[in-house]
Amino acid sequence: MARVSDTAMTHFQAILFFAVVISVAFAFMTKRGRRERLLYALWSFLGFVLIAVAIGWLLFPFPR
Repeated sequence: MARVSDTAMTHFQAILFFAVVISVAFAFMTKRGRRERLLYALWSFLGFVLIAVAIGWLLFPFPR
């Protein structure tokens, strides 16, 4: 049986990493001001994480 490394990311850490990277990229591509970018990045980060958690929660009862 293969052993998982201690440095492997969990699914939740992967979602957080994805949300941060994509939110910052979208903010820099679509907004010009510093405040606009910050607010957009924050809202999109929260949206990515909340939607991912909601989808995971909705799919939890279904078997693999």
